[in-house]
Amino acid sequence: MNWSTIIEDLQKAGYSQKQIAHYCNCSQGAISQIKAKFSQNNTTHNKTVSFDLGNKLIDLHNNVVGKNVCN
Repeated sequence: MNWSTIIEDLQKAGYSQKQIAHYCNCSQGAISQIKAKFSQNNTTHNKTVSFDLGNKLIDLHNNVVGKNVCN
């Protein structure tokens, strides 16, 4: 599972990018960029997400969707 999929799952569960960004303490634009940057169709290299932001996305995903994305 990649970051784009995590964000898509959260949006399918009813969260807007703005709500995800608020939880992660970042901008909606950052969430939008992460989703686009890590999409299946994007072959750009040097894809990274900060440790704190990544942990917050995983935590929210685990709480909302109920899948442990680390396994």
